[in-house]
Amino acid sequence: SNVDVDDLEKRLASLRHM
Repeated sequence: SNVDVDDLEKRLASLRHM
C-alpha cells in the first residue's frame, strides 16, 4: 500500500536531513 512507500520516503528524508 502507499503507506509503506510513505514510510520509506520519511525514513529517506530523515537520513538526508542528517
